[in-house]
Amino acid sequence: MITACSGFLGISLNSYMKKQIDYFNMLIVICNKICIMLEHSMPDTDEIISSLKADPSLKDFDFTLNSIQIEDKAFSEKIKNFFDSIGKYDSHSQIKLAKGLSSECGLLKEKYQQEYDKHYRLNISFGILSGLMLSLIII
Repeated sequence: MITACSGFLGISLNSYMKKQIDYFNMLIVICNKICIMLEHSMPDTDEIISSLKADPSLKDFDFTLNSIQIEDKAFSEKIKNFFDSIGKYDSHSQIKLAKGLSSECGLLKEKYQQEYDKHYRLNISFGILSGLMLSLIII
């Protein structure tokens, strides 16, 4: 029982890392879609947000930004500022901001992906082995 619980702890750690990667993927998709919308038409803020909310690939994204799933608080603020700035600048500035955020998200996604790939098996193994050690100590 203890071994299984600690094994699930390793799996949940991997799940957390995977959620970070998925969140960055969604941010990249959002930035790219905003760029496309602004390059081809001049939609207002409500049209942009409603179009993004209607996208099935972004169904898990919280557009209220109440539950930003990023550890770095400064980057979380940057995301909030980006969403607050939608529709407040001219299209060229907005496109530049979106492309900049997209590239930063891409770099952070790569960092988390490398960490996930490197530690995936290690996290599960550590969880199971620590459970076995704890079980042996208790017995």
